[in-house]
Amino acid sequence: MPQREQASVTRRQFGERAKAYASSALHSRDESLEMMERMAREHLGGGVRAGTVVDVGCGAGFTAAAMSALAGRVLATDLTPEMVEQARLVGRERNATGMTVAIAAASSLPLGSGAVDVLTCRYAFHHMADAERVLGEFRRVLKDDACFLLADTVATEDADVYAWMDRVERLRDPSHHLNRSPSELVGLIEGCGFRVTEQGEARVYLDLESWVQRSATPAAEVGELRRLLMEAGAGVREAFEVDQRGDDIRFSWPVMVVKAVKR
Repeated sequence: MPQREQASVTRRQFGERAKAYASSALHSRDESLEMMERMAREHLGGGVRAGTVVDVGCGAGFTAAAMSALAGRVLATDLTPEMVEQARLVGRERNATGMTVAIAAASSLPLGSGAVDVLTCRYAFHHMADAERVLGEFRRVLKDDACFLLADTVATEDADVYAWMDRVERLRDPSHHLNRSPSELVGLIEGCGFRVTEQGEARVYLDLESWVQRSATPAAEVGELRRLLMEAGAGVREAFEVDQRGDDIRFSWPVMVVKAVKR
């Protein structure tokens, strides 16, 4: 899908569902956010609130609000105006001092070069069509001694399992672009002028019903998703922990958390 069309689909998808994501416990706090907080705290130097953080693809603002406890200034950006408004409300509710919001594409951030100490991006990168351009923009706004923290769902190194996950994600959410394998993700980041210095693993635990409700997936696609999960082969079931109990289907996506610095 061309980048402009992808952006339009993303704005429509998340604009209509912004409140659903703002009420999502999964996005509010999980192991990936705790890992990112630790990495940011170590980079910024412990207990002193200092420096500037930008959270790109902020969604409902949970990551940005968490970072406000660590940094003097936090800017939360997102392509979707409705999501930016939810981030503003979450920041206010959580007393996120120093947090501001802005509507901006990940490839065109409203920041000067070398202005940012830590850049975070959580559960948004798989929606970004022009990943190389986005990473170039991240590198531009970061200081020379800054770090980039990424948390995102990933596929596996098995090509068949990788393809199955891609098909399922696209059925559920038309704004989905690509879940990469861990090696592919690291290679992409390092090929765009970063050096990965730390990697961590987490998981996102999902059930089919709430997963499709959050994205307002049409009934026909929900039926196909149910079929794909029920008929999944052994490799898929193992990789994604598929568990069916009657009509209740639960599964999980692997998550990779990466810390990278400019070369």
